[in-house]
Amino acid sequence: MTDKELKRLSRSELLELMLYLKKELDSEKSENEELRKKLEEKNTAVTALKDELKALTQGVRLLCEAQGIEFELRNKDNEENSPADAASDENGGGAGCEQ
Repeated sequence: MTDKELKRLSRSELLELMLYLKKELDSEKSENEELRKKLEEKNTAVTALKDELKALTQGVRLLCEAQGIEFELRNKDNEENSPADAASDENGGGAGCEQ
């Protein structure tokens, strides 16, 4: 709606429009809050999984060391690790014992 069209509206029409927009805004705020909560839950779950993976990786490292086997972190595609991959590898991008 253009400014010119808004200026032509009566007071009651403007109030009706304002009420409609207020309801829409409230609805959008509610949906936004729900999505924020879901995102926080997902982030919490991801953090927990990373912690668990880190603990498992450490366990594998200890088992390999106990058996005198070299432990190596690597990505699943056996590609050379980039700096970005190195961070994910620390969280268990791929691990293996090699003799």
